[in-house]
Amino acid sequence: MAPRHRLTRTIVPATKDRFTNNLPDLSQLLCVPINTQDLDKMTGNMGTIFSNTLEAVAPIKLKKVREKHTAPWYNSNTHSLKKETRNLERKWRKTNLEVFRIAWKNSMSRYRQALKAARAEHICKLIENNQNNPKFLF
Repeated sequence: MAPRHRLTRTIVPATKDRFTNNLPDLSQLLCVPINTQDLDKMTGNMGTIFSNTLEAVAPIKLKKVREKHTAPWYNSNTHSLKKETRNLERKWRKTNLEVFRIAWKNSMSRYRQALKAARAEHICKLIENNQNNPKFLF
């Protein structure tokens, strides 16, 4: 699988100050336009100035997107159990009620058991499919 790339712009709180400090004097552009052509020209010029300043302050960079490799035995069932467990944990942490803590612990236990079973099933299938291939097994 080829690595994917994404164009990003890094904007942090300090970017705002650098942006305003790098803007040129806009006072000559802020005159009242006489007709719509002047207004279009003025907004186009301001858009170009803002774009160029933003490009100077926070340029667009090409970043490599990391592929998320999940375990081969992680399936929709284990995903839904994990989601349920996380929701119960959030409820328990938010309310601090013992009922939600017990439900979270039970859900976590079910999730771990399902994950173990799915992993064991995956490994059994690998062994079964490659029983005549000792190179793969070892």
